[in-house]
Amino acid sequence: MLGLRANGPALTTLPVLANVGTSGGSITHVALNGGWTSVFYLVNTGSASAQFTLSFFDENGVALPVPLVLPQSVTNITTAALTQTLAAGAMLVVETQAQDAQALVIGSAQLTATGNISGFEIFRWTTFGQEASVPLETRTPNSFVLVFDDKNGLTTGVALANQIAAAANVTVRIYDDAGTPLQTTSINLASGGHTSFMLPDNYAVTANKRGMVEFVVPPGAKISAVGLRAKNDGTLTTIPVLTK
Repeated sequence: MLGLRANGPALTTLPVLANVGTSGGSITHVALNGGWTSVFYLVNTGSASAQFTLSFFDENGVALPVPLVLPQSVTNITTAALTQTLAAGAMLVVETQAQDAQALVIGSAQLTATGNISGFEIFRWTTFGQEASVPLETRTPNSFVLVFDDKNGLTTGVALANQIAAAANVTVRIYDDAGTPLQTTSINLASGGHTSFMLPDNYAVTANKRGMVEFVVPPGAKISAVGLRAKNDGTLTTIPVLTK
């Protein structure tokens, strides 16, 4: 099953929810201001009301106050941790109050809940009218695997977020489409920290190639990952990351 969303010139897929637990999860990439805005959709799939907290962090893992709009109740609030109660079967929309003239703010978000609450994010590149979805990451694999295709005007990117209160040193292994190793390096994520980049900007070996990148989760760590794919005409989408 797959969801689709059309908004003017933007077309993106929507994560569909299934087997929603009570452990919450991570929304790996949040962007607002400087031509970007984010919208969060939160749903209580359980049979009883439950409370959630959506917490925002900057790239260094510091609590990030974000100006928010709750359009269903016409509420404006600036907070680093939004706590609300959702009735069984209810859905809440949370929008960032983005200011295009202000500097871009990038980070991540974490969801905790007392019941079966899940959701996802849509972030919008207002400059080109494009949108992309970010699922709530609940998996805890040994590695995340991102397939990249940087040919014919395409560029692949990635966002990583650290979900725990300890720094994480993530090993990065890059392979071409024949499985030949190209590079091994590492990324250090601060406690609660975040990073995002286009692969050729950080790893020149991926330019004009296809292949995969493995992000090895260190023992005891908990990170999340999402892929990004952009074209030089402004087309943007997210790419699911595989696990191993």
